[in-house]
Amino acid sequence: MFNYLLKKTRPTKNNTNRGRPRVEIKKQFKNVAVPRETHAKIMDLADLDGRSIARQLQFLIDQSYTQKFGNNSI
Repeated sequence: MFNYLLKKTRPTKNNTNRGRPRVEIKKQFKNVAVPRETHAKIMDLADLDGRSIARQLQFLIDQSYTQKFGNNSI
């Protein structure tokens, strides 16, 4: 009945935990530094397409990669 007390986080209504990702998941990401002007452009593009900045960067990089190398994956 009170199994959630044994866990670190309390379950939400849809049984997904919110907050920071687990370390195993978090290590999949890297930080990238860009000039402020470039960051502002990425934000504008992301807002226009309804994406987060990370998803917008992924979209743009995937699109450029496919143009240059075809559908070959890394």
